[in-house]
Amino acid sequence: MPHMMVDAEVLVCGAGPVGLTCAFLLAEAGMAVALIDAAEAVDTSPRAAFHHGPTARALEQLGLMEDLAENAFIGGQTGHWAPEFDYLRKIRFDGIMVGQDAICDVLVQRLRAMPNVSLAMATELTALRQESDRVVVQLRDAGGERSLTCRWLVGADGARSAVRRTCGIAFDGHTWADRVYAANIACDLAGQGLADAQFRADPRNWAVVVRLDRHGNWRVAFGDDGSEAVADEIAGATARLAEFIPGGLPFDLLQLSPYRTHQRAASTMRQDRVLLIGDAAHISAPWGGLGLTMGFWDAFVLGDLLPEVAAGRIAPGALDAFSQERLRIFNEIVSPAVSENRRILQERDPARRREDIARFDALADSSEMQKAFGEMSRAFIGDPLVENSRWLA
Repeated sequence: MPHMMVDAEVLVCGAGPVGLTCAFLLAEAGMAVALIDAAEAVDTSPRAAFHHGPTARALEQLGLMEDLAENAFIGGQTGHWAPEFDYLRKIRFDGIMVGQDAICDVLVQRLRAMPNVSLAMATELTALRQESDRVVVQLRDAGGERSLTCRWLVGADGARSAVRRTCGIAFDGHTWADRVYAANIACDLAGQGLADAQFRADPRNWAVVVRLDRHGNWRVAFGDDGSEAVADEIAGATARLAEFIPGGLPFDLLQLSPYRTHQRAASTMRQDRVLLIGDAAHISAPWGGLGLTMGFWDAFVLGDLLPEVAAGRIAPGALDAFSQERLRIFNEIVSPAVSENRRILQERDPARRREDIARFDALADSSEMQKAFGEMSRAFIGDPLVENSRWLA
């Protein structure tokens, strides 16, 4: 029996960095892509900014690095900073530091120029129904309710995913008590000898400090235990930043984004013709830049795999393997690493803080260990399920 007509081969729900990346890959493969997001505009609030070497190389393979270069800091040094012990040591790394909002801007420009892509903001998914060869979704926008049919639906719509909730897929895990603030500041931290990216390990003033560009803009992610109400977040964040910016250096607070952090994973990333990626499928605290890294690799892998399945060159069962492999990587690699990074940042025991310093010294003193450290995020690729995958080259 012939397929019934559809409005798009793929509907991608969610125009964050992961959804935009997946939509770009699918469209490059020749699929007709509809992309929607419930927000009025792409989110520009401070979020992830540190991207490991394999992710940077993947972005370069996609031809995005030239457009990102103006708003990025490429390569440089990463470090461990423990002020209590007057300790700051650095090693080289080959990643990229750029706000995810800048990545989104570049991807939106590319997608708007593609004739096989439609992008609709302020459009909410309210219901969906799966049939044997298509998915029928109900959408709500300023014009009211409408339906759209697609062969495949990709849910990249974040931790509160409407796609996941509508499918009834469990999202088990926990929420950390920490209250986290991601701040963009203008400050001459490079002049104070800081690395381009570092953990500031301290039981009270813990933070991740990342250089965003060559113009004196930095991302500082810090927090508290969440036990006390905050009447004025801007004033409170400004006071906290002043506590640990070295030398009483003046700074301008440019943007502030408060949020809670979670460790959760969906029970599956595939339900028939519906697939979940990014924070819709798994979410972790930002320590070490692992959450968005995991999401990007969901998009890179699915963006190459789904066109092969849709064209009949790979059996649909590979999408079950995709779900199993991505969740394995999250549960066995990403989630434990994030938990350990959180411990390092907030460790209260002086003896363990000294042990963390000793481990970083061992890393800094060994070129082989540094090479292994630089390539560790290749584990996020896993099995791409496509023969001769470009991601393993």
